[in-house]
Amino acid sequence: MKNLAIALPLSLLLILPSCTNRDVPKAVDCATTDLVLVASTATAPTGCSSTDGLLIVTATGGKQPYTYSLNGAAFQAANSFNGLGSGDYTIAVKDANLCERTLSVKLPAINSTLNGSATTVSNSGCTTPNGSVVITASAGFSPYQYQLNTGGFVSTSTFTGLAAGTYNLAIKDSKGCVKTLSATVVTAPTTISYANEIATILTTRCNLAACHAAGSPRGDWTTYDNVKAKSTSIRTRTASKSMPPSGSTALTQAQIDLIGCWVTGGAPNN
Repeated sequence: MKNLAIALPLSLLLILPSCTNRDVPKAVDCATTDLVLVASTATAPTGCSSTDGLLIVTATGGKQPYTYSLNGAAFQAANSFNGLGSGDYTIAVKDANLCERTLSVKLPAINSTLNGSATTVSNSGCTTPNGSVVITASAGFSPYQYQLNTGGFVSTSTFTGLAAGTYNLAIKDSKGCVKTLSATVVTAPTTISYANEIATILTTRCNLAACHAAGSPRGDWTTYDNVKAKSTSIRTRTASKSMPPSGSTALTQAQIDLIGCWVTGGAPNN
């Protein structure tokens, strides 16, 4: 029997899949990457009010190329940061796998003894934040001025009306020396009751036969565990007023705020 050779058109050969084995890239676990960031140069400014400090960092491991960020600013290719005053700095490196590592570096104020601390009051408000930060300055040269985040320096050391979160603070003395620090305002435990307030709203507005009654395929919200599991979605939908659905009795803004505050406070079974 003769071997029959079948000639395929060139156009068909070009579209046939290759039989070459190719490795499928594996996802990188950034928790175990060997990416490391160190400060190779940390030059303090020459005076309290000077801005001639310099930071140079070196990254190793991970996958190049690297990019770098100072204090949360946009990432850049350069690994050096100049024009710096005294204070605390956080530098981040990001590699080609999008893994990140951070490094904290302090540039001291030359010949300055300025120091300080901060105390906070928890935010128990929700729609109207009421947390606060009090800064206490010590040493250095009085009188002092105080700064919250990127605001200007002011003579008052107390900042009120704060939501939960971390705030950057600074103290400046009469010689122009600056001491930076941070403080975190936490959320106070909510006093809004699930049993007496949230459950009542759900029972009268949501847990109806056509919506979220017991055994409903749309979700049973008659038990705390079910409501807790869906609490974030409930907050989002009530805030957007997409729930209760059109045609049902709408929630008042006070009820919407109450649900939002309860969920933000951890949605406790209280």
